[in-house]
Amino acid sequence: MSAAREEAYERWGRRTQRVPAANHRMLGQQVAEQTIIAQCDAGMSPGRIAEAQDEIATRNLSEATTREGRIFATEYDSTARILVRELQEMEAGE
Repeated sequence: MSAAREEAYERWGRRTQRVPAANHRMLGQQVAEQTIIAQCDAGMSPGRIAEAQDEIATRNLSEATTREGRIFATEYDSTARILVRELQEMEAGE
């Protein structure tokens, strides 16, 4: 086995540490914010961003199999909805 393969095998074989639920909430918020900012920077309209975020949130929520995954997905969804609503309000001039 090559050294690179052996290193990869060892990395994936290590035990993982549990991350506190608060961190999963924070990660959900940050990922949603970063994704939406990237979509805005790419020139997507608020309507298209809303559609994309609905798809992402639905997939995240349906595929979350752990408590931590559900926390992340729920926070992502909540944050994305708030940010999309703010974008739509800004576009409407409110």
